[in-house]
Amino acid sequence: MSLDKALLNSFEQKAPRYGEGKANTGNATMDALAPLIASIAGDIAALKRKVAALEARPSIKFMGVYKPGATYSEGSMVTRDGSIFHANKTTTATPGDGSMDWTLCVKRGRDGKDGVSR
Repeated sequence: MSLDKALLNSFEQKAPRYGEGKANTGNATMDALAPLIASIAGDIAALKRKVAALEARPSIKFMGVYKPGATYSEGSMVTRDGSIFHANKTTTATPGDGSMDWTLCVKRGRDGKDGVSR
């Protein structure tokens, strides 16, 4: 167990929650810091919950050129026939074939007349 985790466990056992009175650890410095540390521990726990919730959300991930038969998870983005598609849910459907599993993000443009940029 790391030192900071051991200290936190010690304070959590001996210190009251923030605003619930005074700690009685037998050490004046620890007693004075206990409410602050308990408050910080509560803030850290809340932040950990928020980070876990954010990490559990689907994210956008570019998967390259669409491969028939491959499984794509929600948030995957692929190119097919010059267009870019986003997977709305986990799917094996082909993007651009009318499936509601995919959303067209960028439609393929037309080729230029002479292929020369000016």
